Amino acid sequence: MRASAFLEDQKQRVGASPQAPTVTRMAIYHLSFKTAAKDKGRSAGAHARYIEREGKYALSRVSEALEYRASGNMPAWAEGNELAFWDASDLYERANGRVYSELEVALPRELLSEERQRLVTDFVASELKDQPYTVAIHNKKALDGGEQPHAHIMFSERQLDGVERSRELFFKRANDKNPEKGGTKKNRDWSRRDKIDEIRLSWEKAVNRSLQLNGIGQQVDRRTLKEQGIDRVPEPKMGPERTQMLRDGKGTEISDQVIELRHYRTEEREIEKLKEELKQEQARVYQFGERSQEEKQEQAFTIERVGPTREVPEEEKKRYARVLDLVFTKAELESGHTEYRWSRSGRVAFVDEGSRITFTNTNETAVKAALQLAKAKGWTGVVVSGTEAFRRESWVQGQVLGVKVEGYAHTKNDELEVERRRAELEKKKAQYQGSSQKPDKIVR
Repeated sequence: MRASAFLEDQKQRVGASPQAPTVTRMAIYHLSFKTAAKDKGRSAGAHARYIEREGKYALSRVSEALEYRASGNMPAWAEGNELAFWDASDLYERANGRVYSELEVALPRELLSEERQRLVTDFVASELKDQPYTVAIHNKKALDGGEQPHAHIMFSERQLDGVERSRELFFKRANDKNPEKGGTKKNRDWSRRDKIDEIRLSWEKAVNRSLQLNGIGQQVDRRTLKEQGIDRVPEPKMGPERTQMLRDGKGTEISDQVIELRHYRTEEREIEKLKEELKQEQARVYQFGERSQEEKQEQAFTIERVGPTREVPEEEKKRYARVLDLVFTKAELESGHTEYRWSRSGRVAFVDEGSRITFTNTNETAVKAALQLAKAKGWTGVVVSGTEAFRRESWVQGQVLGVKVEGYAHTKNDELEVERRRAELEKKKAQYQGSSQKPDKIVR
């Protein structure tokens, strides 16, 4: 029954056949902790209404679904009315006191809605013993079209001790000798330096336990990519404002970097296939023994400037530089040339020799990056040399990027490939820009 329910849920989400569930990406880890101080102008009442979609927030941001909300551990005077508690925190908490604290967590989209609710409620019961809290689970459409569920766990650091107090006395300073004469004592554990590290580990364990119990063969890891030994460039954080601008078709520097990086990662999945094709091409050349000088020249992959150069706006140069920096590391050689190495493997991709770019071996991604570098240098045309496959790829990429490429006699099929790639590029842009969903301004 569990497997059947999961497949049916996937069918409803992505329109897939029940026999072929679609899970588009691994479960991700995210947890952030923040505090809200009264003297910083923060309001517990306003934030509670925001996450619960009450008051002025009831009819706004309707594109982001409120999946679940709950409150607990409230004093007697706020039972069944959590907003009364948070309003009282704004009113009676000390001037420099925290009116609320909050954990924001990403929830696995692989879990069903009720499974996500159980995960959050179990975690809150474990970590917020006797502390008043309000929880809300929001769900919206991510840039890739899938779900993006997340939870706001809003809580007071004051801990119930069984003493009945009025709302005004509740937020007064605690009296250790006569507890009934003072306010509710704060849980100072939340001020410890390593507390959040402990919470991050606890949330990791809770998520992985839930994924395992629900038959999902994925796990989350709280560690950074570097700490996990994964050699991959992390995406810059866009935040809700830039995300919404992207959905509205307004790109920013950060969103351009994210889109380019995702494009590069998609292309890099083809690297192994391209490497194999290159090996076959080299084997064909070498099979007749020692190569002639002409054959050696054929294997020298180069892109060389021809024709006039153009003046490149400084902002355009910076944009191309940011894109290249996401994928490559640069090194200045004694010759004055600049070497570009793959960030992940450390191997040389190509070398900028001034008026020429040379490759030791190549693939589609490297060709695209080299032509983007050529555009940043103001080249309007290039001549290419190397294998027919390399020259063809250079011509196709040049057509897509707007760089004139000589040295290859293209065919009708090549023209069709250019159109296919242009259409694919537009489709990718639409994937990241086409959604009109509005984000939750709190999620980071």
